[in-house]
Amino acid sequence: MHESEIQKQCYIWFNNTYTMHNNAYVFIYIKNEFDYFGSKTKLDRVKQGARDKALGKCNGASDVVIFSPVAIPLFIELKASRGVHAKNQKQFASRITKTKAEYKLCRSVEQFKEIVINHFNSNSC
Repeated sequence: MHESEIQKQCYIWFNNTYTMHNNAYVFIYIKNEFDYFGSKTKLDRVKQGARDKALGKCNGASDVVIFSPVAIPLFIELKASRGVHAKNQKQFASRITKTKAEYKLCRSVEQFKEIVINHFNSNSC
């Protein structure tokens, strides 16, 4: 399964399980890919990258962050079964684990469910 399909299924499960019953549960997708549809030239892409950085884009940021009324923030990097956890993603993970938040690498919808349930049960505020 592709990473985007994993993410879609994770969002649907989370929304149906938590958000629909209590809107204090928040699932946020962090669009951190470098895909600029209007950027026709390398210079356009460089300019857009500079604008993004000036606005606070954080290279390596996780795909998802989850907030809830019952636990500390949870950052999740989603990967397909053969996806590579890049160096900048590992650096981001290191930064997050130094805060009052949790970071997890996840490779399937079932693993996502397990991570979220365990997180909510063991990281109560």
